[in-house]
Amino acid sequence: MKVHIVNILTSGTYISFLIFLTAAVISYLSFKPLLFIAQKFGLYDMPNSRKLHLHKVPILGGVGIFFAWIISVLIFMNYNSFPRFQYFFAGILIIVSLGIKDDVSGLNPLKKFIGQIIAALIVIILGDCRITSFYGILGIGSLPYIISVLFTVFVFLIIINGFNLIDGIDGLAVSMGIIAFLFYGIWFFNSGDPNQYFLIAFAMVGALVSFLRINISPAKMFMGDTGSMLIGFIASFLATVYIEHHTQVCPVFKIPSNPILAMAAIFLPIYDTTRSFFVRLVRGKSPFKPDKNHVHHLLVRLGCTHMQATGILVLYSISIIAMSLILTKLKFGYLVTFTIIMIYSIILNIILYSLVKRKEQNA
Repeated sequence: MKVHIVNILTSGTYISFLIFLTAAVISYLSFKPLLFIAQKFGLYDMPNSRKLHLHKVPILGGVGIFFAWIISVLIFMNYNSFPRFQYFFAGILIIVSLGIKDDVSGLNPLKKFIGQIIAALIVIILGDCRITSFYGILGIGSLPYIISVLFTVFVFLIIINGFNLIDGIDGLAVSMGIIAFLFYGIWFFNSGDPNQYFLIAFAMVGALVSFLRINISPAKMFMGDTGSMLIGFIASFLATVYIEHHTQVCPVFKIPSNPILAMAAIFLPIYDTTRSFFVRLVRGKSPFKPDKNHVHHLLVRLGCTHMQATGILVLYSISIIAMSLILTKLKFGYLVTFTIIMIYSIILNIILYSLVKRKEQNA
């Protein structure tokens, strides 16, 4: 009987549920003290011409998400199964420090960018977490070490800043994070992941689910750069590890690990950031200058509320994952699958632009 109870308590299912619950509870309990601190020291995200909220909103939610996640992971993770955890943790601390500095007093974009690169390099070089191959995409296989490092840094930066940029309406970045971490967590759990990466994912799901309740309209708190960059950094890490499990198949759902599925779980931040970058270049503007032409901005301009826009983009993200899974099951190649997903996204984007333009011309 005693052995049976020990087996239950140490089973992956039990620990996954426990780490989710612990993170959710800590996250839930943290926001009232953080709200008090934000109000006491005037730590608000103020409305301006570029932002969509009309009232000042406390901005320390990311700190609560971080504490909920890290405490849960430190309690339940077996560090012998994740020997490079110290490098991952060091990168996390840099990202969170950058986020807090930016949320509290502002941070020069160049300094923030350099800090993101340093955090990524610690994980990529010291933790040896990098994309080592294109797996035949565009006819490219294994990558030389330097190219592998540089490309992985680029991937980290795109994902980190992608989550940062879609955090423009209530609930959106949090919802995208929940979808991504659920996908990675379920896959790693069912693939027999010996490194317990699924615990990293499920702890984030718990922290984000609790935060979502105060981030839906009207938002009582924003997670700021601290939260969005934290989500992006952990998602970058899990996506990279997932890609490097290339030959492994999740036995329960018969889902392989491949670059397209890794991208599908976080497609909206990647696509919207890349699209906005090129649209600004085409219009002769700086690709780094903020604007109000992200997909969520277009939906709001069309007349959607924050939560309606978030709901539409959640459905879009789920459809991308479903489409990728179906095409993978049908054994379409990576390039064909990627092309179909891009055509689907571009068509939806053109339709959205047309509807917005028509509405504003008729106004």
